[in-house]
Amino acid sequence: MRCLPKGRSQAEELASELDRLMGDASAVVLQGYRLPTDRQIIRPGERYYDDRGEEMWNTVSELLAKRERGIA
Repeated sequence: MRCLPKGRSQAEELASELDRLMGDASAVVLQGYRLPTDRQIIRPGERYYDDRGEEMWNTVSELLAKRERGIA
């Protein structure tokens, strides 16, 4: 059992640990170089959004809509 710091949720604690583990793994694979990581906690009822993927998301959504209408 872990003692969580006051004011930190279990999700925040796990995100911190996963961030550390990803850094450790990158250091092993890349001979000491730690890849930078970022983290974002998506809670129930929320959804992930990244501006960098908007164009691809729109393309895929349009293709799926056309397929459903029998155009593609």
